[in-house]
Amino acid sequence: MTETTNDATNDTSTRDPRRARPIGRILRFLMAGFLIATVVPHYLGASWQSNLKIVAAIGGLIILYTALHLIISKYVPRLNRWLGALLAITPAVLFFVLGGGIGQMGAISYIGGSLFIDSFNGDSGCEVMALPGIFSGERTHLACILFSPLDWIEEKLTFERRLFG
Repeated sequence: MTETTNDATNDTSTRDPRRARPIGRILRFLMAGFLIATVVPHYLGASWQSNLKIVAAIGGLIILYTALHLIISKYVPRLNRWLGALLAITPAVLFFVLGGGIGQMGAISYIGGSLFIDSFNGDSGCEVMALPGIFSGERTHLACILFSPLDWIEEKLTFERRLFG
């Protein structure tokens, strides 16, 4: 009895379009490093009560984004990836703008940590959905506001090099 296999599943030359290429991964890593480096001195200079409030803000963002990830993946899976990204980044922006110092530190720390995760996983999805993606085991289909255009350019440049060079 012979076993038939699907050639598309065994083809290693096809690349997941939601995976970030090397330059995108490096840029995510550098941006994450910059964001984390900007908040670390504030953590070191703040009281433990302030740091506890910041950790609570980060925890709140994790819970909020995990719920948002579940809602999007279960109830709105066909949401436009750019509209969804704008909606997804809104809570972090509101935390940053309206949350005072605690909200700013929480939002920057959360986004920095998410970008580190995205850079290690090679995910080209929405930067604020990295942690919920780890918890649920699935990536989001939402775009990354800052890095998706760069990923697209990198994809086109490497495709043209493979095609013409």
